[in-house]
Amino acid sequence: VDEISNSIPRLRDKAIFQTAYFGGLRLKELTELRRGDLDFKKDFVEINVSTGLSNRKVIVVEPKETLEEYIEKYGISDDEDCLWQSLDDSKMSVGAVRYTFRKICDSLDLDITFHTLRYSRALYLSHEMAEQVFYDFFGYSNSSDVIQRYRKMAESENLNEEEEILSL
Repeated sequence: VDEISNSIPRLRDKAIFQTAYFGGLRLKELTELRRGDLDFKKDFVEINVSTGLSNRKVIVVEPKETLEEYIEKYGISDDEDCLWQSLDDSKMSVGAVRYTFRKICDSLDLDITFHTLRYSRALYLSHEMAEQVFYDFFGYSNSSDVIQRYRKMAESENLNEEEEILSL
């Protein structure tokens, strides 16, 4: 994943990719982020994610520097109604974020979907986190079969996308 991140030339696109992957965010959750949803601590960023009916906090270390640099470079203030801005400073739509992600993948010759990022992160963390922490991180209801589904995916023959991300 670091290899992919370091290959993304545009700062905003790199921040989008890193935040999506390391935060395990859904496309709409990523798109709806505002500057005020990010709480920068000494060694990590706490992201407040709203999904309509529920809210959760996601703590990430990896994209902290990239997010700080992006916010400073583009002058994203705390009262902005969006974190991700188009070239004309308007809020990026879900379609625009998806298109940006597709451009990143095409430029790096990766045949993956946005959802692959979330699944790859969940697959990896399903082996690293306690079940309740896992459920809270990804915004799942407390259901014992979720982690098992991700672990089962690892054994599936149809994991080309996930393997491609996780092998980097």
